[in-house]
Amino acid sequence: MFRKLRIKFIATATLAIALILTFFLVLMNSIVYTQTEGNIHTVLSILTKNEGELPITDEIKESLTEKNIQEGIVYNFQYFSVREKENDYAISLTNVQSLTEAEVKSFLPNILKKQETYGSITHKGRYFTYQVSQSTTGKLLVFFETTNYIRERDTLLQVSIWLALASLLLLILLFTLISGIVIRPFIKNYEKQRMFITNAGHELKTPLAIISANTELQELMEGETEWSISTKEQTERLNHLIGRLIRLARLEEQEDIKLAPQNISVIAEKVASDFAPLFTKEDKKFESSIEADVVEKVAQEEFYELLSILLDNARKYCDPAGTIRLTLQRKNYLLRKRTCITISNDYKDGQAANIKRFFDRFYRAETSHNNQTISGHGIGLSMAQHLVSLFRGKIFVTYKKQVITFTVWL
Repeated sequence: MFRKLRIKFIATATLAIALILTFFLVLMNSIVYTQTEGNIHTVLSILTKNEGELPITDEIKESLTEKNIQEGIVYNFQYFSVREKENDYAISLTNVQSLTEAEVKSFLPNILKKQETYGSITHKGRYFTYQVSQSTTGKLLVFFETTNYIRERDTLLQVSIWLALASLLLLILLFTLISGIVIRPFIKNYEKQRMFITNAGHELKTPLAIISANTELQELMEGETEWSISTKEQTERLNHLIGRLIRLARLEEQEDIKLAPQNISVIAEKVASDFAPLFTKEDKKFESSIEADVVEKVAQEEFYELLSILLDNARKYCDPAGTIRLTLQRKNYLLRKRTCITISNDYKDGQAANIKRFFDRFYRAETSHNNQTISGHGIGLSMAQHLVSLFRGKIFVTYKKQVITFTVWL
């Protein structure tokens, strides 16, 4: 149980940190990307406005300064322009190196074919961003080499991702180390609670045995009375409650249980046949539909106890002359075949119950029509939930159309 709690703590803390790191990673790279694109657009706009040239005038200096582009960097910019001229192109390569007219003409048709006003190309490992404008004299294409911008942007992205992953791994290691310290108070409190339940249970058995013996002796001497019957019933109830409390405490000590393939259809049939006479005695209908030869990895005795708890709970809370139903079948669940067990019973007063608390210890819904619920201790369903978790399954409770249903998926 505490191993799962520790894993849950580590997973929750890791998820929270991962979300924070992802947020800052996306935010930082988005800002850099937006700033880079803004700088590129500014340079291309200036080139387009000046017919493919970048004169360093006061106006242009001011425009570049607004984008935090230093004047010294401008002199190192690589750019060129292409003007469509009748059936040919006028190419100006004055401000670009290692690029010939033939190379430019080789990729021009693809650019013009796209009919885009803005885009980028890669040529021999170098990146060029272009802008196309239309004038009375024809099309003007200005190209700005953005290799450094893109590489710096990609480098920042890669470095930030690696730093985020490294930070996350270090934090996972840290969470793993401190998780034991964080849950230590819970472990101590749980151990004290478990020891108290076990010790109190054993201590209570002695006075209960004496009360039971004294009641039997009194009946031998004076005969059976309604008071002696009530005393025996309450003594038996307390013994049953103590036994279940100790059983639950021992179950919770087990993080794992030895599971083996079992024909749970046979076990379910046995539980159903054991409870059927009791249902008949209490004038309650019982319907069962159990698919044959369903095999699951469970512990045989614990699985029998699980079904017994759920059927006994259905008996206690079923309406007078109501119907109790048990089904066991293979069904599709989360894209694969799994075993589904449902136990339901008629329960008119279920609307007043908080079904979310049904698995809490000692919780019992208020009822006005069924005094048999007095025998319920609020321990059984908590035990059922723990048994299902040991079988690595899930248990749910629903209430619809005056019928309460417990569903177990294995």
